Amino acid sequence: MTQREEFIQVVQKYWDIAKLYEDLKIAKEKYAPHKRQGLSELEKEYLLGLLCGYNPTELASKICKQPSTINSDLSRSLYRYVEVLTGREENSLRSWQDVVCWLEPKYKRIENWDSAPNISNFYGRDRELATLEQWIVKEQCRLVAIIGIGGIGKTSLSVKLAREIKDKFQIIIWRSLRYTPRLEEIVGDLVSVVTNQPEFESPETLEARVENLLKFLRLRRCLIVLDGLETLMCTNKLAGEYHECYQEYGYFCRQIGNSEHQSCLLLTSSEKSAEIALLEGKNGPVRSLKLEGLQLKAAKNILQIRNLVEEPEWVNLIQRYQGNPTYLKIVSTTIAEVFQGRTSEFFSKNSTYLGHISEILDQQFERLSDLEIRIIYKLATAQKTLNHPELQKRICLQVSTTKITDALQSLIRRCLIETSSVSSREKETVYTIQPLIRKYVINRFSNL
Repeated sequence: MTQREEFIQVVQKYWDIAKLYEDLKIAKEKYAPHKRQGLSELEKEYLLGLLCGYNPTELASKICKQPSTINSDLSRSLYRYVEVLTGREENSLRSWQDVVCWLEPKYKRIENWDSAPNISNFYGRDRELATLEQWIVKEQCRLVAIIGIGGIGKTSLSVKLAREIKDKFQIIIWRSLRYTPRLEEIVGDLVSVVTNQPEFESPETLEARVENLLKFLRLRRCLIVLDGLETLMCTNKLAGEYHECYQEYGYFCRQIGNSEHQSCLLLTSSEKSAEIALLEGKNGPVRSLKLEGLQLKAAKNILQIRNLVEEPEWVNLIQRYQGNPTYLKIVSTTIAEVFQGRTSEFFSKNSTYLGHISEILDQQFERLSDLEIRIIYKLATAQKTLNHPELQKRICLQVSTTKITDALQSLIRRCLIETSSVSSREKETVYTIQPLIRKYVINRFSNL
């Protein structure tokens, strides 16, 4: 069976082709009432080709015609019929993609949110939402990752974004990876949703199942969100390395990122995976967004809702906790309950309070390698920023430069250390960590 025949088979299973033919026949009769007939076989061929995702040039090569002829035929037939069918003005359809676009509203959009959290209390992130919408909707990126330290709001942002741009997609699927499903389970679940057939018969091999899913991602514009990719990662390894039971996810992401389709896979993770780091590019179809803390106005909303007083003190509090919304919720709750909402009194008793923030950081630090722990501890206990040679000297001269470089890269991908440049005789890169992370590291690893 050829690729085209396979696509047509998928179209006939998924789309109500008979209903489309009937609707277009009615439109044709309105457009040319003296021709009392349904779609010609050639028009049906064109329609199926467009629904399969072929553009006119590709379609022409499949049926051995000149692209100019195809475009001329489409202008006289399907374009006009769809305009009549949808009540659009003449010449409102600009391209072959518009044909599929105008047909889509006749079919119910599928939305499957599974365990997506409620986001009624969502703060700020206008800039991040605009960037992600630009990448996913306008530039049609195939794979996008939201990366950030625990508690920074990756999950909430993914839900907010998906709900805001859902009208641009025919199928929306949101899934949590918290319970570490195998890839076979996830792919089977996704196919059953996009086909609307719970008992859809899947191929035997994983590779064939992924390719089968890709066929649907070419046919329909889908937004798939997988939240919490880091739960599939190894412990005591460098960032982005999957546990042996979940290494197929790397293959899956590479296929989604490298294959031509009209859909998007949106991932959230506290660490950047190796394949995303390799595939991403400024203008390419794979990109990642590092999520920083909330801007001042949005962060103040969190403190206001928790009835904190002494607003002039809030800026210091927000800066101390890096604008991390979860950290701010934790510490503001403590201030409200223990200090009657007075931030100044809280500051007089606590230089940097961790509380339940430690539990969030514990989850991320459990995956660190021994060398990463040694490096971040040296950074935490240093009285200044450190460059590469200084770090190597403080750790052990026997540790190779390559291993130090790999560990630094891993810590950066985990959003646990930061880089900056300083000028002395020449520019050099130095490494540092945020005060909150510094206190956590010193408290936990003081025996090093």
